[in-house]
Amino acid sequence: MKIVFKLAMVFILVLGIVGCASNTNQNNGSTNPGNSNNAPASESNNTKEAKKISYVTEDGKFEIIESNYYVSTDDTVAVNIRVKNLTDEDYDFVSFEGYAYDSNGDKFNNVGASIWGIDAKSSAYSNAYMSTGVKGDSFGGIKLTGLTISNKKDGTLYREYSLDFEKKMVISKDDMNETDMQGNLK
Repeated sequence: MKIVFKLAMVFILVLGIVGCASNTNQNNGSTNPGNSNNAPASESNNTKEAKKISYVTEDGKFEIIESNYYVSTDDTVAVNIRVKNLTDEDYDFVSFEGYAYDSNGDKFNNVGASIWGIDAKSSAYSNAYMSTGVKGDSFGGIKLTGLTISNKKDGTLYREYSLDFEKKMVISKDDMNETDMQGNLK
């Protein structure tokens, strides 16, 4: 009985991951006609214009073109980013690492943004809002310190490339779009 339950849970998790990955690829560079629970600001059915940013990674492979944040019910801030793949290659998994900082510029908490499946010359949002742990009024922004690219080979995800940024990518709260939990601009 336990084995059947475990297999059912694994199946549900895999189905969820595959569903999220295929949803990310279908919406790259397009406008989402509806509004899902994790809809980013510029893909919601909102009439406000999202702020755009442009931070190109030192290796020239990716550009961060948007960042959104919302203040959760416990008054902590969560953030996501939209990344454009500037290369002619498809990637199975891209992860950005960094940390949140408070309004005084002090490092507060490590953060990471993961993107499952980003096609060549397209853009995608990080798969979920990342919690910063910083309270709403004291949130200053995020600093990205590096990235990792992984691809699947024979069904297993392998790290292919890592880069520690010599110059940290600083995205201040002022450069971000404030949204609600559904991704609608405030």
